[in-house]
Amino acid sequence: MKRKGFKILLIAVLSTAGVIALARTVYVKNDGRKKLPSADLKEELRKMYSNTLTDSTIGVAATIRLFDGENPTIKKEEKTFSFYKSGEKLYSRLDNMQTLSDGKIVVQLDTVNKFVVVAAASAGENMQMASPLMLQQLVSDSALSSITGFVEEENGNHIATFSNPNTPQIKSCSFTYDTLRYAISKASMAWWKDGVATDTTNAKRVWLTNIDYKKVMDVKYDVDAMINEIVIVKDNNVTLTEKYKDFQLRVL
Repeated sequence: MKRKGFKILLIAVLSTAGVIALARTVYVKNDGRKKLPSADLKEELRKMYSNTLTDSTIGVAATIRLFDGENPTIKKEEKTFSFYKSGEKLYSRLDNMQTLSDGKIVVQLDTVNKFVVVAAASAGENMQMASPLMLQQLVSDSALSSITGFVEEENGNHIATFSNPNTPQIKSCSFTYDTLRYAISKASMAWWKDGVATDTTNAKRVWLTNIDYKKVMDVKYDVDAMINEIVIVKDNNVTLTEKYKDFQLRVL
């Protein structure tokens, strides 16, 4: 269950750039946050998603922590995550799982379970790629029509909190981001332990996943060389290199 939680969380690991205007009408909540009733949640999420796609180069480092909603003071697991994108080149790593793409193919490497999965880049969306583009599952144009939530302000940052009936396994999501560039500093997600909630489900019966992350621009990856170290693609045939000859290969 923990592993599933971290995969779901990766939708929030991204970096964005853009400009938004501060809402003018506010009221103060008891926890010190100011709710912004005139802020358009869907528009802010749309800009967040759009600006992510237009960034030609992205580097992100994140710390991902898992908690039990029924005992939220105890940390269940912690992992680090990294993501790099330059043009069509993509590289991400979560624990033992690495995902690479040169824009033509996607290669997923699991060094613990010793398997390699290869797919055409267009089919790579089916491989649970650890990519910011997974944000599309929550805030694409088709998903936005069903989203409900609100925007708050705290310490100069905005916090967008929302839920979507199209993803019933997720109770709620929130992004904390600055008000000038849409650069996200924190993300959190509550997702139901039993898959979906019922009328009698305890509201605390969730896993809580939190991330703190930062933009990193001084690290670059030679994605082509890294892919060539794993697989050989020739005449539409895919084989493993000598280094990974003992791994299981699956071509989608």
